[in-house]
Amino acid sequence: MLFRQALASELRALAAAVFATLLVITTTLTLIRVLGQAASGRIDPQTVFVILGYTLLNYTPTMLNLAVFSAVLLVLTRMYRDSEMIVWSASGLALTAWIRPVLRFAFPVLLLGSFISLAVAPWANQQAAVYKDIFEKRDDVSRIASGQFRESSNGNRVFYVQQVDEVADRVHKVFIRSLSQTADQSQKQSVVVADTGHLKTQEGQRFLILEKGRRYDLDPRSAAGNLMEFERYIIRLDNQVPAPTNLSTPKLSSSLILLKHSEPAYQAELMWRIGVPFVGLVLSILAIPLSFFNPRSGRATPFIVALLVFITYVNLLTLSQAQIAQGRMNFFGGLFAVHLFVICISAFLIWLRSRPQSRSWRARFLGNSRAIFRKAAV
Repeated sequence: MLFRQALASELRALAAAVFATLLVITTTLTLIRVLGQAASGRIDPQTVFVILGYTLLNYTPTMLNLAVFSAVLLVLTRMYRDSEMIVWSASGLALTAWIRPVLRFAFPVLLLGSFISLAVAPWANQQAAVYKDIFEKRDDVSRIASGQFRESSNGNRVFYVQQVDEVADRVHKVFIRSLSQTADQSQKQSVVVADTGHLKTQEGQRFLILEKGRRYDLDPRSAAGNLMEFERYIIRLDNQVPAPTNLSTPKLSSSLILLKHSEPAYQAELMWRIGVPFVGLVLSILAIPLSFFNPRSGRATPFIVALLVFITYVNLLTLSQAQIAQGRMNFFGGLFAVHLFVICISAFLIWLRSRPQSRSWRARFLGNSRAIFRKAAV
């Protein structure tokens, strides 16, 4: 039919525009967060855009759901505002006739979101975890950034380097504070400052060789200290062989592995991956009765409604996931409870909008009151 073709074309165009907008916003916010992690030494600065890409893949199902819901709600709201819905209704088109074309539009998005949620997003989480794990297991000096304090992997040293020359593999203006245990189990504090330094690998060991500096040894108990100047000072770094990343956690496990586990935490993660793609499909049906346009409301009202409904829906899913993880709800109850609840609300609202309109009790009361006053005046 004509209205199906026109509706599908407008829905696709608007959904693409909404998704592009959400992608730009999410990319900006995620990039800020990832850059903050790189600046604080939690990830390698050279892998910022790689981590960004993996993180966006994890957010894609949610963005698809919001794009589908917003597109349906905005298109139907525009039709109400421009009186197109009145024309279609006058021509004999019931409100329930819009369900089929809306589902036809949302179902391919459901399939794409399911594929990303069940297969692509777990793989992206695994790859991002591997990158972070490799960086965390690098030696202390390799993780140093210019102008920032860095704590060693064992927590016994704090490094500060004013300038790092990656080409020449040298560092300038070095500050190192170390804590060590003495024979009587008390802590001894040492501070080393040097003008320059460089890294050297010998027989599988990594060394930091400092040049032209001073070392201060402090005893907290007696407040005594020693000062030593040096032309060359060698510090052996703690070498850590990168161990394989633990991919058996629920967040990093593949969907096939989640199916084999009966633990609540794995079942909760599986419920989330299956349930999230259905959010867009269910909300697209809910958008049909919600799109009724009130001329007195502002143009921004549909956006606010879409955002509030989406946030509420996702929070309910998160609550169900937490209940499953704590063993208070079974898998199928958590998976279907929220979706069936929203479907029932959608069906009720569609029925409410589809039934013949009659005057409300307020209109009848006002009409009767006016008639009584007219008779009294006569």
